[in-house]
Amino acid sequence: NTEIEERISKFFYKAGTIEQEVTIYNDYSVEHGLMNYSKKGNYDILAIPTRGRKPMLHFLLGSRSIGEDVANHANLPVLTFKI
Repeated sequence: NTEIEERISKFFYKAGTIEQEVTIYNDYSVEHGLMNYSKKGNYDILAIPTRGRKPMLHFLLGSRSIGEDVANHANLPVLTFKI
């Protein structure tokens, strides 16, 4: 974890935000990690950014949105917002 912690520190330093809380949570997949992390933290809602594909691209390329996958399987509300 030392390498990733250094990379995170460098990123926030370059972004001008030196003090930032970051939690590293490893799980089988991103979706499982988000759901297990939310259970552990006893959170009421998950907020996840998404690209917001247009319907035709969504049909052709399928769902690759983590937010959509989590929303379909989570036991708590999921707020997705387009970035």
